[in-house]
Amino acid sequence: MKEPDIKLIRNKLGISADSKFMGYVIFDSRNRDFLYSRTGDIGIFSFMEWIPSPNRSLKFRTYHDAMKVINDLEINHRAIAMIAFDLGMHIGVIDIPSCSEMLS
Repeated sequence: MKEPDIKLIRNKLGISADSKFMGYVIFDSRNRDFLYSRTGDIGIFSFMEWIPSPNRSLKFRTYHDAMKVINDLEINHRAIAMIAFDLGMHIGVIDIPSCSEMLS
């Protein structure tokens, strides 16, 4: 999939230009948590920490970077990349499939 058009998504959602695009976050739909850190790999094991909020989660500059981590960690059956915006009092996130449907 090509990189989502953040400006177009921002306009469609009515998100203010003052609301900073934070990047892409990884959301585990099974546990409803966001990837906080990837602490390392030992052999076939990967160690990850998850948190319930996107506020302090890992942010990726590009959709490609987030998807690479999802694929490298082999969690593509349960995790998705989401777009994150700083809305002032909280971080707003939206999943890529919802954006694609909204833009078509």
